[in-house]
Amino acid sequence: MRKLTRLIKYSLCNKIIVITVILFVMVLSAEGAEVKEMRGKIVFSTIESARSIFNIIYLDKKDTWKNPVRFTLPHKGDRAHSLVWLPDGKNILFHYSEWSSGVRKEYLATINEDNHRVTPFEFHKIILPDNYKRDYACPKLSPDGSLLGAVAYGKRGVQILVYNYSTKNLTICDKVSHCAPRFSWSPDSKYIAFETYEGPGEIAVWELESNNIRILDKGRNPIFNPLDKSIYYIGLDKHLYAIGIDGSRRHRVDNRDWSWTFPIGFSKDGQYLFFTDGVTHLWEALGGLERQAIFVFDLNSHKKKRISKRYPIIEGLSLFED
Repeated sequence: MRKLTRLIKYSLCNKIIVITVILFVMVLSAEGAEVKEMRGKIVFSTIESARSIFNIIYLDKKDTWKNPVRFTLPHKGDRAHSLVWLPDGKNILFHYSEWSSGVRKEYLATINEDNHRVTPFEFHKIILPDNYKRDYACPKLSPDGSLLGAVAYGKRGVQILVYNYSTKNLTICDKVSHCAPRFSWSPDSKYIAFETYEGPGEIAVWELESNNIRILDKGRNPIFNPLDKSIYYIGLDKHLYAIGIDGSRRHRVDNRDWSWTFPIGFSKDGQYLFFTDGVTHLWEALGGLERQAIFVFDLNSHKKKRISKRYPIIEGLSLFED
């Protein structure tokens, strides 16, 4: 009888262990999005010992998720912002600043992924109006490669600039004051979505041909989805929303807390949204707290997966998909 009792207890114990393991695996599966095989890469910069480090994650090489390919700028003291892959997928456009004789100077340049050669960018030749006290920042090429967007700091605050390579025209979005530095190109290169600093923040879209601006909703960090040209953004209630370019089809995409998240870009099929999370206060970065990481969010399953280790601060991310 004692042997039978022990056997029953042993059997029940094993079943409980098996059930616990199964539940644990199910929880892990629910937390992580199953990212399909993608041939692409993400470049971003981290600040380490007061220098910018370029990091490249290759999406089809999972060993680079935790150990990215890394290289530095050749000059000490340079800090790289707003990294953007050029259409060739080999060169990276970036904005950086350096101090010379007590004066801060702003530059645009490209760096090659393979040989790390730095080349000044053509945008240097553009002369900004006199009322702009600083040069340019946050460069972003249009999807068709014909236009370069950037921001400049004028008397009315931050303004978006668009330079046309064929006509050499410079257009300034000066109808709205205090635009946020982050903006997003539409897939057809005809619109720019951006955030204003009016009140709590508004999502606006700028039609380049007509120079008209439409305010769509309250929120922050807009980004175009290449699949249907809708705009995704973080609402005032901290949830993820999407809205049509004409203000229609507004709907909530995900009801989790998306505060302190910054969208990077969508996959070409519009299924995956890449973003960073974490607080990036300067004192936390200096204190070495590992607060930021890169994630991917599956719009179909509403699951997310972390694809990088955490860093004190992450800047200037760009996604390139082969």
